[in-house]
Amino acid sequence: LCKPRIKKKGTYQMLSVLISKKFYGSYKNYISLKNFFYNTVFQKDKRILHSNDLLFRCVSFFNEAKYKDLLLAPRMTDKIASFIIEERPFDDFKHLQRKLYECPRGGLILQAYVDGLENRSVIENILEDCKLQSKKIQCTIHPHQEIGLKWLVLMHKLNLNAILADEMGLGKTIQIIAFLSYLKKESIKGPHLIIVPSSTVENWMYELKSWAPSIKILTYYGTLDERRHLRAMATDNTIDVLLTTYSMVGSKVEDRKFFKRFKINYVIYDEGHLLKNCSTERYKNLMKIHGERKILLTGTPLQNNLVELISLIYFTMTKLFRKYCNDVNQLLNQFQQKAPMMEAKNSMLYESEKIEQAKAILQPYILRRLKSDVLENLPIKHDRIIFCSMIDEQKRIYRDLMWEFKELSAKGKKVVTSKLMQLRQISNHPLLYRSRYTDDRVVKIAKVLCKKEETYYKKNPEHVAEDLSFLSDFAISQLCSKYKSTRKFCLNEDVALISGKFEVFDELLPKIKSQSDKVLIFSQFTAMMDIIEVYLKIRKYKCCRLDGATPVMERQELINKFNSSEDIFVFLLSTKAGGLGINLTTANHIIIHDIDFNPYNDKQAEDRCHRMGQKKEVYVVRLISSGTIEEEMLTIAQKKLQLEKEITGGNINGTKFVSLHEEGKSYLLIIFIRKTRTKRGCMHKKKDKEEKKYVEDIKIVHILQPSSI
Repeated sequence: LCKPRIKKKGTYQMLSVLISKKFYGSYKNYISLKNFFYNTVFQKDKRILHSNDLLFRCVSFFNEAKYKDLLLAPRMTDKIASFIIEERPFDDFKHLQRKLYECPRGGLILQAYVDGLENRSVIENILEDCKLQSKKIQCTIHPHQEIGLKWLVLMHKLNLNAILADEMGLGKTIQIIAFLSYLKKESIKGPHLIIVPSSTVENWMYELKSWAPSIKILTYYGTLDERRHLRAMATDNTIDVLLTTYSMVGSKVEDRKFFKRFKINYVIYDEGHLLKNCSTERYKNLMKIHGERKILLTGTPLQNNLVELISLIYFTMTKLFRKYCNDVNQLLNQFQQKAPMMEAKNSMLYESEKIEQAKAILQPYILRRLKSDVLENLPIKHDRIIFCSMIDEQKRIYRDLMWEFKELSAKGKKVVTSKLMQLRQISNHPLLYRSRYTDDRVVKIAKVLCKKEETYYKKNPEHVAEDLSFLSDFAISQLCSKYKSTRKFCLNEDVALISGKFEVFDELLPKIKSQSDKVLIFSQFTAMMDIIEVYLKIRKYKCCRLDGATPVMERQELINKFNSSEDIFVFLLSTKAGGLGINLTTANHIIIHDIDFNPYNDKQAEDRCHRMGQKKEVYVVRLISSGTIEEEMLTIAQKKLQLEKEITGGNINGTKFVSLHEEGKSYLLIIFIRKTRTKRGCMHKKKDKEEKKYVEDIKIVHILQPSSI
């Protein structure tokens, strides 16, 4: 049917396929088939015809492949496989072409096989390029990262555990990957275990594959059945690195048993400050992992108090403290139970006396560099705090609640920490408290639900009303929106715009948008994030959202989407889920809507964009509601940051130290209530007089330099 004739044209070979017009029925089909062979086989990629390696591999396969192997080739049939065996050996590629084009579909089979070889060649070239690129990147590693690598190698040779505590954004991940590459090059076998927060697992996978493609990785994450299969794969001694998350290590009994028995060389803990509390199950489970050595990665070596510091030191230097194990455990238990109950003055004095001892213990085992010290070209970070006046509704609710707490305190009743949370929520938005839905209105909603909705059909209206009474206005409105019968009770969407902090948004966001910049907005509360989403929707700002409920395997996709899309203006993140190991350098504005008790969580959030790779100056804004509990939280946060300076060799003059356990939070609340003991209705009277409309309405009372917070 096909009689190939090879013609010379310049330096390229071309095929003119002569096909029986009678067999194919029409001249149109004849021309189509001729063009198909001409364009696909020889013109699709001319380099195929000049790649001796590809041609040789193609001829070798058809000459040497067994019958069963030939059948595995694309589009192969029994008849053509038998034909090939009868006609071979083929002298060269031209001979192979001529023979295959003599039978129906022979040309298609040859083309499919050539395409397969070409695709393999492309993949091999990509992998080779990746290796070359990886070498190029390693050649341009930053000097401070090279020093970090040498320090890790030194600690390895001294057989010591290590805490790599570089400030966030200095590339601790790259230093660890370089260290793992060193171990592999020196034939120091693994497997090594890397434990990371769920939000960073995909980033670790990407970085490992980009920087060290020769390192064999197994990611331990998935369902029960998938993890059972992964456990079998992990024990076959073919992997270099086992990558998993903190949640997977202690997820089920089977997981805990596996990691307890699994023989590991290095255990590397990313975000090691998560191991701050020696009394948690997480801490105890991680202590049962028996690695030869340990490395902790953290940008925050000290959080809250010296008890947490001791927990970290004990975790890192278990072998050193082994003979004192019982004594240290007893000491830590005493701290956990008694430290919060001590008088504040004695507690502060004791902690301040132990600072120098803590510094001496840490010094040989910790390496910490600051961005301001090692990154000369990193753009400046501007920090400022904006004190926002609450709207009238917020002030009224806040004052009523404060008066209630004051009366409880006067009667000698304990003010629980849940009350502190209520004050924080009201400081953020009035819809986070129930005031618009009165008790009578809640009863009506409960009756409608029980009467008309199948979900509530068998429930007692009184019990439903009681449950609803504990919800916020926003939560009740969301619930009502789910059912047709209760939609008449929903709040108007515009109510979400009524907030003192949202008035700041109305000033800040349009300015940022006009500069074609992007912004990250952080919040502690998912309910507050829901309200912010409504605000952004009304203001027509496109956004992405990431919080603790976002599936782990979707998080990196969201990050890539935000970084690559010019249309997405805002990334809304929860401070904890979005503050760890995420690179968002396409944004250069950060708004921390509500601060954390722990300032390091906020600093983690800041460094999502103030890190290596940032090309613009970074602007960080913290929003504080004037005359509220947030002002006291800010004061405590600044004291904690001063405590870090003590540990890392900063200024020690005039420093006070604060421990904020659960009891400490109650103590803070009582102190704040005492500070605000005034006649009802007159509270914050002086502040109210000073407040003016925005821009006057918002007083920027303090602009902080990058090094001061």
